[in-house]
Amino acid sequence: MSEKQQNDIEWVSPIPLVPTDEMLKDPSFEPLDPAAYLHTLHQQTTCCASALDDYIAKIQVFLQNCSDATSKSTEIHKASTNQVLLSVLDYSDSVDQLLNRFSQIEQSVAGLAELNAEVRAVRSICTSTLL
Repeated sequence: MSEKQQNDIEWVSPIPLVPTDEMLKDPSFEPLDPAAYLHTLHQQTTCCASALDDYIAKIQVFLQNCSDATSKSTEIHKASTNQVLLSVLDYSDSVDQLLNRFSQIEQSVAGLAELNAEVRAVRSICTSTLL
């Protein structure tokens, strides 16, 4: 039901179909035509049901949008987490490479120390031979 149709409905308060004594004493009281009254209530009920259906449809769209946003957020979070893990693995590989390089340098320094000791020994022999 369109909004215009909803606005065209005469909204009535539920009142008893059988007039009460108080209603009959009121000079402005006009008895209702039960068929017209029921027709008006039927229009109101139909209008409310239509509005409720529209509202439910909007809620379903909202919930679907929330679900989609949550899925996208989860995908982004997973991608970010994977990127962080890759960065950590790259960092770990770099640290391993540095440790290997330091080990090579230590071995080179140890080799140089041995070579230096041999050079001193040779120098000492040469010096003592020349003197």
